Amino acid sequence: MTQQPLTTFMKPVQEGIGYIKDGHYEQGLEKMKPFIKMVEEAKTLPIQIFYYYAVAQFKSGDVEGFMSTYELMKMQEAANGAEEKMKADLDAWFEALLNGLNEQ
Repeated sequence: MTQQPLTTFMKPVQEGIGYIKDGHYEQGLEKMKPFIKMVEEAKTLPIQIFYYYAVAQFKSGDVEGFMSTYELMKMQEAANGAEEKMKADLDAWFEALLNGLNEQ
């Protein structure tokens, strides 16, 4: 893959992450959805990208989507400390979600 197609391919992902960082979770999910579906089928999850996707799912109230993405992320090996922190953050969110459900 040459640089131009790769850049074009990743642009919606970068835009989606930008939306998520700005608190526009639904727009971020929509931008990233085609890429996410393709990568999920390949069973290879880039932790940094899926982290933002899971955050948007959680913040937008897509509990089932968040739990599904979280389970997929748990199976991935972190490549560095930043990815370890992302996984730990999602662990905490998952625990908070479970605690919230148990309190109802």
